[in-house]
Amino acid sequence: LVPISSQQLAEASVRRFHDKYPNAPVTVEVQSQRQVLADESHLSEAVCNLLCNGYEAAAQHSPTPQVALRIRNERMWTIVSVEDNGPGIPPEIRNHIFDPFFTSKNTNYNWGMGLYYVRKIVRSHLGRLRLENRTGGGTVFLMLLPAYDARRREREP
Repeated sequence: LVPISSQQLAEASVRRFHDKYPNAPVTVEVQSQRQVLADESHLSEAVCNLLCNGYEAAAQHSPTPQVALRIRNERMWTIVSVEDNGPGIPPEIRNHIFDPFFTSKNTNYNWGMGLYYVRKIVRSHLGRLRLENRTGGGTVFLMLLPAYDARRREREP
């Protein structure tokens, strides 16, 4: 793991997303100057997976699908949130969406490993993954990643 900026993470994640959905709009707000200690490839893949899931859900639900990637600081965490304007996640499946091989999509093309894999990546970065339904529809996934302060590390023996 190496220090990467929040901006680098956002750019790498959106680049991956646009490889799959070249014309899909993404709102990006990076309010954090903080770095995260990360494997950029894996973490950007996890964020991209959330962006793709959100976009696909929104596209089935709305004529104007919207996804947003927001990165901010909150105390000891760098918060990476992915929001969409899809239908939200029904309460009856919320407890199962992180299970391996669980999918609510067409199983001919989806193995149901995406959110399971995202959670494994976040945990390997000593982070947490949370899910919230937005008021008025849509879903928010929150990655809470431990704050990294390079200056603090330099002071320690």
